[in-house]
Amino acid sequence: MSKIGAFIRDKDKIEEGLVKFKKAFKEFTDIIFINDLKELPTVFRIYDMIITQIACLSEILEYINKGGDSRGSYLVSDSHGGHEVKIEDTILKFSLENDFKEKICETVVSSSDEIRVSHEWVDVRPIPEYDSWFENVWQEYRLKEIYKK
Repeated sequence: MSKIGAFIRDKDKIEEGLVKFKKAFKEFTDIIFINDLKELPTVFRIYDMIITQIACLSEILEYINKGGDSRGSYLVSDSHGGHEVKIEDTILKFSLENDFKEKICETVVSSSDEIRVSHEWVDVRPIPEYDSWFENVWQEYRLKEIYKK
């Protein structure tokens, strides 16, 4: 994940990573063995990490396939990009035009024999009003108003 899903993202490397993680998921019971029940929590953590990596990389790939470009926290490698940055001996090209600020990709993971990931792009919901700042709650407590609610 640090190589392919971090701040520099390359579509081909993400696709390769997904193939590897899906293979690890499918062969999980063949490649993981425990010698003691104390190892079971670690096994579940590894299983969860594989599923999480598949979900995250699938969503990143979905974003890139929809035409999503670089944003503030990462660069999507794009050989036709209008911007570039030099990293050591490599020049990385990228674009900043499409970032889907008004949409969010909701991802659902399901499995039986194989893991399946589905995506749905929905409108961003507004941030709810929130009046539970510490100062407000503390004042209500001191005035014993929280008991009236």
